[in-house]
Amino acid sequence: MNLLFATNRNPFGLGPFGGAETSTRLLAERMSAKGHNVHYVTRTGDTASLELASNSGVELHYFPRKHRVLGIPKHRVERYLRKLTFSKLVKRHEIDIVYAFYELNVIEPLLDLPNRLIKPKVIMRMAGLRWYVESSKDNGLRDRYQKVFRDVDS
Repeated sequence: MNLLFATNRNPFGLGPFGGAETSTRLLAERMSAKGHNVHYVTRTGDTASLELASNSGVELHYFPRKHRVLGIPKHRVERYLRKLTFSKLVKRHEIDIVYAFYELNVIEPLLDLPNRLIKPKVIMRMAGLRWYVESSKDNGLRDRYQKVFRDVDS
């Protein structure tokens, strides 16, 4: 099986990351050890991250850095670039399953992939109540989370 894991923070790096990234990394490494083709996409990285991931049997990829486009809000440019990254990775590596958690700037572009692309199944990790606390204060955010929860496969 061809798997893709996606988080903002790089759990193969030295920077701070939390339990979601740690458990995602452990799952990626375990699936690789079981013989699956495992890819991981994240926001940042360096040579040491690439080596650590590679030694674990995981191929590490990066989202492109934000580019400024006059007249277009940064978050729209980022979403487009992430959608493009997911499209390329899914197509090139024939990804069957993508595993992410409820980071909206990761999961929304993933769920936006065009229907003409053979879409992978999307599994979203759920833990903690940060999403609930944030969305209870913001109706727009609550609507975005509802759409994501409805659109993921599991």
